[in-house]
Amino acid sequence: MKNKLIWMLLALLGFSAGCEDEMTAEYGCPFATYSVKGKVTDEAGAPIPGIRVSLDREYDYKYTDSDGRFAFVNHNTSFVPETLRAEDVDGPENGSYRSAEIQVTFIRNPAVPSGGWYGGDYIAADIDITMQEETPAE
Repeated sequence: MKNKLIWMLLALLGFSAGCEDEMTAEYGCPFATYSVKGKVTDEAGAPIPGIRVSLDREYDYKYTDSDGRFAFVNHNTSFVPETLRAEDVDGPENGSYRSAEIQVTFIRNPAVPSGGWYGGDYIAADIDITMQEETPAE
């Protein structure tokens, strides 16, 4: 009973076991916003639609549009992502491509002030991901 009371009191004060999602960010965990935009192409430079692009975490992903473009805009997080992963998850519908992973360098947006728990706004634009076509097994 005593432990339950302590945990309830800590929850009311805004303490949590970790800062892994947007919900905990509003209760006193450091957080930042980030935006990243880019394009996925094949080795010839043609855009690839339907590619799943994810940021460090499996559940934070977007799919490329018909021009091969993707965008994550003003996402709140307790960390600034470092890796973009592109995966062909639609099967042979638009060709078969090997997964690609790249490191991303975000630049802090000086126009957006930071302070308190807010770590600022970070941007990565014009990210190009080139995917290699899978060769059929013989």
